[in-house]
Amino acid sequence: MASYTFKVNNVSKTVTVADGNMPLLWVLRDILGLTGTKYGCGIEKCFACTVLINGQPEHACVYNVSSAAGKNI
Repeated sequence: MASYTFKVNNVSKTVTVADGNMPLLWVLRDILGLTGTKYGCGIEKCFACTVLINGQPEHACVYNVSSAAGKNI
């Protein structure tokens, strides 16, 4: 288990997950309950899961939670 802290919509959030490779999409939707980000294809093709990370668009379906630590989402 590992904990990761980042900002979501300018609010600091800390999550504890079993695997740091867990996609950010599932952290946002399943752990934080933020269902605005959608699951589409899971392979970076449809853009349904796009979120801004430090102002840059990223595919949350393949962006792991450990890479999001300390960033603004």
